[in-house]
Amino acid sequence: MQGTPQEACIRTLFEGGTKQYVKCINIEHESAKVENFYDISVCVKGCRNVEEALAQNIKPERLEGNNQYSTDHFGLKDADMGTMYLSFPPVLMLHLKRFQFDFE
Repeated sequence: MQGTPQEACIRTLFEGGTKQYVKCINIEHESAKVENFYDISVCVKGCRNVEEALAQNIKPERLEGNNQYSTDHFGLKDADMGTMYLSFPPVLMLHLKRFQFDFE
């Protein structure tokens, strides 16, 4: 479809934007990366509906103790790591992760 008026139709219909971030708690330091997406994978196990699953998807993870974030200038620091949705496409595709693999 290159070179046709429909060249950007997939991107226009299905592309959204996210920001992946790690933000230190006790100091002013944040590392972030903006990315585009075409679908969102959400774990629905233990959730009553898709809205609840999406809320779990954006809930920040605390990095502390043995799992601290390593900064270039400040060493190991407690931080929050998460995802922010910057924009949603007109057609949102959700990949519902209904199963989890048990390694044991």
